Amino acid sequence: MDFSSVQSPDVAERLCQQGALEKLWLTPLQRGNRPVPVSSAYLPTALADNWEQLMGSLDRFFHRDLVNQVEVRPEYCAGSLVPRAIHIRAWHSEKTGRFEPTLEVW
Repeated sequence: MDFSSVQSPDVAERLCQQGALEKLWLTPLQRGNRPVPVSSAYLPTALADNWEQLMGSLDRFFHRDLVNQVEVRPEYCAGSLVPRAIHIRAWHSEKTGRFEPTLEVW
């Protein structure tokens, strides 16, 4: 589905109320994230479980001291408030290896 027409918070919130979108945190709140608009994104409800699974994996990696740094970069296009994709890069500052999944949204 093309979400390029979702260019205002009112439209995004209406789609959330209709069950088409869900507002999710881009980084886990337990990792120091603050609930401010810049740290959240609207995702299709069908992808919410995929996002939660990725965040669960990331949390397990933190608890096992496999990563201690994370960068979450949403990729927006066409003025949409729904990201086209979300790129994650997680690594440990003192160890080798990385976790770099991308969630393709639309």
